[in-house]
Order: sequence, then structure tokens, then C-alpha cells
Amino acid sequence: MVIGGRPYVKDVLLHRSFRNTINALYLAIHPDTLATTYTGLLSHSRHIYQVGEPHVWREAWLYRRCLYCNNGESGVRYIYHWKHNHFLTNVQLFHGDVEFKDLGGHSLRYIAVHYFPYIAFTPDTDQPLSKVTPIDSLDYRLILAFSEKMNYTYSIYGEPDNSWGEDIDGEFSGLCGYLQREEFDVSTIIVPTALRLKAANFIRSYPTDLMTVISLKPQPLPKHLAFIRPFTGTVWVAILVSVMVWGILLWLLTRTRSHITGDESIQLNTALLYGWGALLAVPPPDPSVSTSGQMMVGWWLLFCLVFFTGFQSTLISHLTVNRARTRPPETMEDLVKADGWKWGIEPWILSGIPLEYFTRHTDPVVIKIYKEIEVLNADEALEKVSKGQYSLLDLTYYITIHVLSYYADANGHTPFYISKNGFTFMSTFGWGVRYGAPFYHRFHKLTLQLEATGITNHWLQELITQRVKENRAKTHTSQKERLNQNSEELNGGVVLGLDHLQGAFYLLFLGSGVALVMLVAELFFSITPQAFGQLREII
Repeated sequence: MVIGGRPYVKDVLLHRSFRNTINALYLAIHPDTLATTYTGLLSHSRHIYQVGEPHVWREAWLYRRCLYCNNGESGVRYIYHWKHNHFLTNVQLFHGDVEFKDLGGHSLRYIAVHYFPYIAFTPDTDQPLSKVTPIDSLDYRLILAFSEKMNYTYSIYGEPDNSWGEDIDGEFSGLCGYLQREEFDVSTIIVPTALRLKAANFIRSYPTDLMTVISLKPQPLPKHLAFIRPFTGTVWVAILVSVMVWGILLWLLTRTRSHITGDESIQLNTALLYGWGALLAVPPPDPSVSTSGQMMVGWWLLFCLVFFTGFQSTLISHLTVNRARTRPPETMEDLVKADGWKWGIEPWILSGIPLEYFTRHTDPVVIKIYKEIEVLNADEALEKVSKGQYSLLDLTYYITIHVLSYYADANGHTPFYISKNGFTFMSTFGWGVRYGAPFYHRFHKLTLQLEATGITNHWLQELITQRVKENRAKTHTSQKERLNQNSEELNGGVVLGLDHLQGAFYLLFLGSGVALVMLVAELFFSITPQAFGQLREII
């Protein structure tokens, strides 16, 4: 509250030192009163009176500073004309929150750093600090909503260095620096830190963008090994041993019986081939006429029925629904534990707060990640990811838009897996506001309302989908689509073709080759000298 003469009302209340003052009163005393010597002014309840000569007191005028009453600018409002022996009654000296619900067309200056989906724009000129034309983005939608709700105009400028701000001996650069010097009123997306909060206020506007791990999706097993996929190696070895042992036991059983009874015994190769044929559900004629042999064959046929049924059903499922061999890494701990795994990050991310996170963290996992991390752009990193044994650390929303825009097929399938277990290295995202801004609390309240109703998150997801469609419309075909050749197989069932059944044909050719070699061996060892001489004469 200021006491003085009427000619100085505007000079005082509109002085720049009161630019952030919400409530300011000016009591203009009558000139005769000011010229009179008095003991002092005392205030009590709603009474203001002079101690001294009562006849000297004439009249006074009470004025109040208003922030946005002069077409959005500061102004002076007359409140009350106070005459001698009158009491100050029914006068509202201070305004409440009503004034900040309507800024009367006040012009706010925004400073921004390009970072979609939060804020995007195109510069109007080539000047370092110039106005920009905003593109549909989350912050721009918030600006439109706030400006309509609170009745203010705005202008948006692009930060020349595209920097959020670094502390240099208490003086900030980037967005924080402009807010600290009060050159701008509000900044778009910024991350609060202990040092930055010394330069400006902060409004939490939306959840933080998590850091995630991008890896190659699990690849299917080689198709030429599809026929052995239903069982593990241990099961296959056990089956092979069972065939051999059962064939030998059957041969020994029939041979022992033939020595005792004189009946004819079966050969070892016949017993082995019978066991193998029964396993393939095409057994040859029963090689045994004895009860004990038939009992042994019966139990073997029951075993083969269970085996063949399980093999057939499992083989069908493996051929129609591809199974992954391994799971991709989800977290930094998975990256460190994986043998021979490498990882990278984009250069623009490894700066500022993310760099502080990696350099100051004491966790051995984070230390190892930072020590062995490679710095390269997104496309170079994704090219390495497509070859396997490599992952990219990136921000979730940013990399999701990039991958779905340039590496997805017509059905939206990509060869890359974006981890769902992202980790937080930044507390939250929001707007920066210069210290003392009267509208700060009103902005904060509107932000909480939009987030609580889910509108902010809805806008965010809508912008991501919209940007992906726009990017894909600009690039109908791309060389990057060669990375999607297996995307259909990775995301659902397929129609079986020769490529999927190549293992069966390899097995057929292998068996035919072995049979041909055995035929030649049989002919070579069974030919007599006379027949060999006749064959030589014919040749």
C-alpha cells in the first residue's frame, strides 16, 4: 500500500517494479493534508484516521492496481472517495481469483524448443530468435485451450540453439535463461531440476517420456529344422536309444527262444527296421510268432502311438504358428546379462539431464551401459538392430513414431520390438513460467483438470497416430521395407509352402542317398569272382 498525492497514482501503480504484484493499493491524500504536519497515520479495522488537528483532515481517494483491465495490460481502478468523518464500508480492497480467469486479451510470449509430439513449429524467418508458426502438437493444443479459456493472445518464438538450458555460474542459457531474465512469460516442454527451479517456476503438464529399449523381434527357428522342432534334443536322443534297445531286445528274445525250441529267429536288422517303421506309423509285417515277442511288439506299438500322436500335433502347431527362439531384452539389466550384446543411443539424447543420469548414477548396471554405449543416429542404430545382438536406447514416443512411420508394413507390423518396461530418468515434463507471473496458479489448475479427465493423454495418443499416418503418406515405398520380409510370420499364422517343408525334403534326399550307398555296398560285397569276370568281359 502506498500513500501519496493524486498526481502520482499512475506513476506509482504502473511502475515496472509492480509488474508481478497482484494486489497494490494507493491512498491519495488531499494536498492540504499532505502539507500539514501530523504525528502519523494509524489504521485500525475499517477505520483510517489522522492523529493531530482534526480540522485539517479533508478527504482521500483510494485506487487499486489491476493487472489486465486495460485491454490486457495493467491499469488503475478507482475504488472509493473517502471524505472527512466517513467510514470505509462495503468496499472490496483486494480482488480474488476472478481477475485471472479473464486476462482481457493480454499478450503472453512463449519460448519453445522443437520436440514432437509435445511441440512442433516452422520458423517464420531466418533470424536466430524469431516467431514461429506452430504445428499441431500437444503444447500447441494446450496453448489454444488456455488462451480461449482465459482470454489472452500469444506469440511463440523458437529458441535459437534448440536448448532447454544449462547453468553457468547461476546464469542459465536456453529456455531457462529467457525465463530467468523475464524476456518471455512461458516456455513449452521442459524438465525441472533443482537448479532450473531456481530460475523459473514449473507446471507439471503431462507424464514424462520414458527411456526404452528397441531390439529385433524374436526370430523364428530355421525352417529346415522344422521337423525336429516338436521335441527337444534330449527327447530325440531318448527315442533313438529306445529304438536301438528295443530292436536288440526283440532280437535277443527271439534268438534265445529259437535255441530252446528250434524255431526260426529274426535277424537284428529286421527287428531294428520294424521298431523304426512302427515309430513312423508304417510297421512292416509282424516279425514274431511267439507270445512273448507279440507282447513286446504290442507295448512298442502303444509307445509309438503316443509318440506319433504327440509329434504330429506338435509339428502342425510349430509349422503354422511360428515360435520364437529367445525373448528380446526388456531392461538395461537384460542388456548387460546378454552375451555379446551391444547398444547405442542418439547424440541429441545423450546431453543435459540424460547425460547427468548416466554420469552421476552409482548403479553398476547404469555405469556399464554408459561405459560401452555407442552414439549414433536412429537409422544407423536400427540398421544394426535389424542384424541382431544390438539394441537402441531411445525415448518411447519419439522412437515409436519413427519406427511406425518408416519401418512398418501395410498392416503396421515392424521387425522391431519396443520394450514395455521403460525406465524414468526425468521426473516429469511440463511448462516453465517466469517467477512472479500472476497467472501461474490458474495455469496450474487448468493443467491438472485436463490431465485428470484424460484429455491430455488422449491428445498425445491422437497426435502420435496422426503423425505416423502423415509420415507414411509421404513415403509410400522405401528401401527400409526390406526389413519387414518376416513381419507377417512374426505376427501370426502362415500358409505352409515349400520353404517351410524344406527340412522334410532334405531328409528324403539324405535317406535316398544313404540307401543308394548301401545298395552299391551290397552289390560290391555279394558279387562272385565269376560274376565279376563276366562283368569285366561285358565292359
